[in-house]
Amino acid sequence: MDSAWKVLDYMSDLGVEADRYSYCFLFKGIRSPKHKHHLTKAIDLILSGKLSLSQAKLYCFNVLLNACINCDELEKAIHLLEEMNKNSQGEKPDEVSYNTIIKGCAKNRELDTAFRMFNSMKENGLNPNDVSYNSLINACVRCGKMDEAWDLFYQMEEILTPDNSENCDNTEGPMSSESGIGSAAATKSLQMSCNFTYSTLIKGIQNHDKHSLDRAFKLLEQVKNRQEKPDEIVYNCLIDACIRQRDVNRAVAVFNEMQMANINPSSVTYGLLIKAYGQTNQLDNAFNSFLRMKELKLQPNDVTYGCLLDACIRNNNLHKAEGVFESMKKDKVHMNTIIYTTMIKGYSKAHKLDEALQIYENMKADKNNEPNSVTYNSLIDCCVRCDNMKKASSLFSEMKERKVKPDLITFSTLIKGFCREHSIEKAFKVLKDMEKENIKADEVLFNSLLDGCCKANEIDLALTVYESMKDQNIRPSNVTFSILVKVYGKSKQLSKALGILDEMKRLKITPGIVVYTCIFQTCIKAKQLNTALEKFEEMKKKKVEADSVTYQTLIKGCVQFRKSQQGCEVLEDALTNHVFVAQDATESLFSMMLEQSYKNNTQKVDELREKCKRNKYNKTGNKKTNFNPRNK
Repeated sequence: MDSAWKVLDYMSDLGVEADRYSYCFLFKGIRSPKHKHHLTKAIDLILSGKLSLSQAKLYCFNVLLNACINCDELEKAIHLLEEMNKNSQGEKPDEVSYNTIIKGCAKNRELDTAFRMFNSMKENGLNPNDVSYNSLINACVRCGKMDEAWDLFYQMEEILTPDNSENCDNTEGPMSSESGIGSAAATKSLQMSCNFTYSTLIKGIQNHDKHSLDRAFKLLEQVKNRQEKPDEIVYNCLIDACIRQRDVNRAVAVFNEMQMANINPSSVTYGLLIKAYGQTNQLDNAFNSFLRMKELKLQPNDVTYGCLLDACIRNNNLHKAEGVFESMKKDKVHMNTIIYTTMIKGYSKAHKLDEALQIYENMKADKNNEPNSVTYNSLIDCCVRCDNMKKASSLFSEMKERKVKPDLITFSTLIKGFCREHSIEKAFKVLKDMEKENIKADEVLFNSLLDGCCKANEIDLALTVYESMKDQNIRPSNVTFSILVKVYGKSKQLSKALGILDEMKRLKITPGIVVYTCIFQTCIKAKQLNTALEKFEEMKKKKVEADSVTYQTLIKGCVQFRKSQQGCEVLEDALTNHVFVAQDATESLFSMMLEQSYKNNTQKVDELREKCKRNKYNKTGNKKTNFNPRNK
């Protein structure tokens, strides 16, 4: 590029005038922000009058607009468009001009500006074409405005039907009347444009947005009823949308339908399937899909291998992950940053710091890859899991030396690690460093600090942290309140611990099993078993389901205070709900009952033992995931 512009300067020195084709070639070379200095020269040529708008001609002008978008200079592109509209000589901006600006708006998530350009286009007597609508739909999708995107799609369908295509003067390809495309070719071109639209809409479906996913399936049925043929990209986007909804059955159904429609799945399709199976703990199916792909002579790439590797790590099968990693090296598959980082995550989950660090060294030796923030976060997390905060601090320093910007996860992980080893001062120093970077703390980070203060018996400091959390308008969760209950329990303030339930009610947060279990533990430590049992009855009335930890806590409390009848009632409640209770808790209760030698106690113990035995083999498992701040 530099040489080309030097040639232009040399021509100017010789008095040789470049024509518009020469300028077009120069403008086309401006393809990324690193060429901004060339863009400045190009715009100066126009604004200084060295290259007049009438000389530039429309095609050359549109190329320059595109160069502005390539350099992330949307405002300059809009300014040039306005200058051309003011120009009384020569041509005016056309559909391509406006479409280029709308694409730039989509890229920069400037939705209001995109709509303004779209309306300005119509005001200037231009008919928006399929590219105009697709660009505007893409802008809506990128800004998360899915209702607006779907409204535009329906409007587009109504206006840009094949019958109306002669009214669309589109110089960018589909439905172009100027290019002499016949009706069959125009229909095919329109179909390509429609598939692009469908793909864009489906890509915009967010996690948990079941309404949009249902709408996408309905659209697919309408498309097939119109005898249109969705392409592979549409099907792939739909499979990916199902995966994001964690609906693997629907994803597989789309895959099967795709094959029935005689559309051959690509390595991308199989990669998505592998990803789906990995997320739903179906590792065997993930490997079967991979083998099927190889049987079809589809060459797995780094993305496909990455999906399989991620499936292994998600399912805690490090051995298979290592096998996949070795296969990649054997097949000379390109190792990207994601591959290396996924392996580091696997070793982190397995608490294997040495192996994780070896992968890191291999990654640094590979000149084609650079560790990113996710890489360092995974390494620091591994150090925290392995209780090696010295190495975690060293990696944090190295991260900054390599100009990799730490994020909220980096600081949260370090704080969690220092809290684990009760180094509260170091944790708060990290918090100050984070604040200097203008990174705002979240609920998870505050929970780590609260838990660290609680474990270190820094009660007053813990309460200060909670006040700071409220001052920053960070909404507490059940986890936050469970830690606060423990804080008050350690300071022997039972009334304040019980007051947490009133605080949650005030904030309209429903207490979960984690909070109630901490309440029961605090009551028992304060020798208030009856209060614990009263709160247990209150919890059941609120339809909060107890888990094994809850039942074990209450049964052990009953044993501690020699309350066999209440202990039996709690155990029978657990058996009725098919929740397994650990043998040490039940046997302690049975021993106490036998020691007390009440009438029929022996028979009662035998009955309960038999029920516990049956429950052990028929249990549905804990109904809730237990929170352990040590693992948070």
